[in-house]
Amino acid sequence: MKHVDIYLENAGKSVKKKEGWYGYVLAYQGTQLYTREGFQKTEDTKNERDVRMLLEALSRCKPCEAVIHTESQYLQGTFGRLAHYRENGWMKSDGTEIKYKELWQQVSDAAVGKEITFRMGTHEFSGWLQREIQHKEENTDV
Repeated sequence: MKHVDIYLENAGKSVKKKEGWYGYVLAYQGTQLYTREGFQKTEDTKNERDVRMLLEALSRCKPCEAVIHTESQYLQGTFGRLAHYRENGWMKSDGTEIKYKELWQQVSDAAVGKEITFRMGTHEFSGWLQREIQHKEENTDV
């Protein structure tokens, strides 16, 4: 099974819906290192943007062993409970629906055929992704 590293970076830190950017890098080591990146501007909360970013990155991968590099404990924690949420009709233990249910359902579908683990903290692409996002923010027409 192929190994893909997925490096995530979210420029937004607000718990309120705000316009902001995210960026990610997909890295696969074949006979050489292959990388693909993606950037997107959205109007979301930080957590919602994190889920959108994860969904977009996973959707670009074929079945593989994927390591998600992120600082988002929200992504790691919620992803770890996806099987439980799916079995319980996307409800939390208190009987309320999980936030961003539709996005998490799509993430669950995109994860099929992939062995996913999380590596928490900054990563080798953190600085580059932050600089690229800043460049995009500064050069976007108002």
